[in-house]
Amino acid sequence: MKDVGQLTFFFLLYWYSRSIGRRDRMILYTTPGCPKCQDVRLYLQNQSMQYTEVNLLQDSKASQQMEQELGEVYAPVLWKNEQFIDGETYLYSINS
Repeated sequence: MKDVGQLTFFFLLYWYSRSIGRRDRMILYTTPGCPKCQDVRLYLQNQSMQYTEVNLLQDSKASQQMEQELGEVYAPVLWKNEQFIDGETYLYSINS
């Protein structure tokens, strides 16, 4: 059974995804000054892909929940199709 923190985290992700209209859209977790975050952001924008960006340094609940779920906080991370995807891995997979 999931603990309360994990349930809260998934609720937040669900709320973010519902707030942008469709569950298949993406959430991009970033930190300021992160060059890999910028690469993913630019790719998504160039492809006209809709996403919501969450700054992990400004949203302490999101960063705490990410740490609980993934064991660490890092960026860029995408939430897509109800799963976490490392942003750098995502870029590599679509460009290879």
